[in-house]
Amino acid sequence: MFKKQIDSNETGIKAVIDTLISSLESYPADSPEYAARVDQLTKLYDMKKKHSSNGVSADTLATIAANLVGIVAVLHYEKVNVVTSKALAFIPKLF
Repeated sequence: MFKKQIDSNETGIKAVIDTLISSLESYPADSPEYAARVDQLTKLYDMKKKHSSNGVSADTLATIAANLVGIVAVLHYEKVNVVTSKALAFIPKLF
């Protein structure tokens, strides 16, 4: 339900990056071919960063929802009855 869909472009970019990294071993570090491949790698990493989403993960959303439910439960209980010090231990510390 909350799983991230893997884009085929992202997997293709990753395959090209892996191929370029493995091909770097065959060139000396001071050669122009090595520099050209490193430049290509930089561009590919930038493309990969653009395609990846910076959304909130499902684990984070689940944690937030569980904390809110706990806080609402404690507040409801406080409205009906007196809250003892042990009930407040269920709310996680933020700092």
